[in-house]
Amino acid sequence: AAGETLDASVLLRHASELEDVQRMPHCSKEDAGWYVRSFEALCDPDRRLRRKPMAAAAQQLLGLPSYMLAGRFFDVVDADHCGEVGLHTWVVTLDRFFGHIWEQGQQRSSLSFAMYDLDGDGVISVQDAVHMAGEVERLAGVLGHPAEGPSLPICEEMRLLYGKVADSTDTCSNKGSTLDLFLFNQVLTHPVIHDTLREGLECIGRVHTPPPPTPPPNNIIELVAGEWTTISGDPLFQGLKIDLDGKFQCETNRTQDGFVRPMSPAGRRINFRRTKRDKNDYIFEVQEDGLRMSGQCPQSSATWVLQKVQALAGA
Repeated sequence: AAGETLDASVLLRHASELEDVQRMPHCSKEDAGWYVRSFEALCDPDRRLRRKPMAAAAQQLLGLPSYMLAGRFFDVVDADHCGEVGLHTWVVTLDRFFGHIWEQGQQRSSLSFAMYDLDGDGVISVQDAVHMAGEVERLAGVLGHPAEGPSLPICEEMRLLYGKVADSTDTCSNKGSTLDLFLFNQVLTHPVIHDTLREGLECIGRVHTPPPPTPPPNNIIELVAGEWTTISGDPLFQGLKIDLDGKFQCETNRTQDGFVRPMSPAGRRINFRRTKRDKNDYIFEVQEDGLRMSGQCPQSSATWVLQKVQALAGA
């Protein structure tokens, strides 16, 4: 319902990004499914993901309310520091760290190191370690655990990293002692934050799986297939005929390269789009019974109301 009120440009952009995801050669359909669903569950209504909602989902993502780490994951995804992330960037990042074609040990160590390298400077520094110690102490107060800190695995990892950096700082004359990726892998041979984050994201994707469409036909294309006539608007769509495979043609302009594209999996918005480049979009909203639809061209602002021929015959 919320998606139905979105601006047409937002829907077009999101649909285009979905098509880009479907064309990714190494991303399996199963993985792409939960990547997309987790994004849609976490993003703002404009289909952009920002740091605040990511941090707010810390409990779901990590099993503990660590806004620091949840926010850090957003920073890892937002590698260009834009302040917002689109679907394509989200999917590329998740596939890099969780996809099946990459070496899993490298994925685990790379993401885990990036999560604990809080300022993203390539090393876990004294400052990073101090922040982790402070977060463990904060979580102890929030969760009611002993003062030495929660016994949750991620907290144990932060404590271990803090201790390692602190020990090196105490025993070395160089007060800027740090852990690089090589030393990190020696300290944490099997970090749990990678698998915890993946499980949280998959769970969010499952919980927010869109419900199946409510109209009787199997999909929106079946609902609109048939012949249509123009009730109002210019004659651009006069003689419109939509096939079951989504192809459409019109008598007035002899269109032969058009396809009807659903705007959302369970919605009733469609886009009449030609396959040639640089052609206009025609966004229509279909009535629930599939007998009438009204639409607009975002580029020209022209509007139309179309009605199915069978509805006129039966009137």
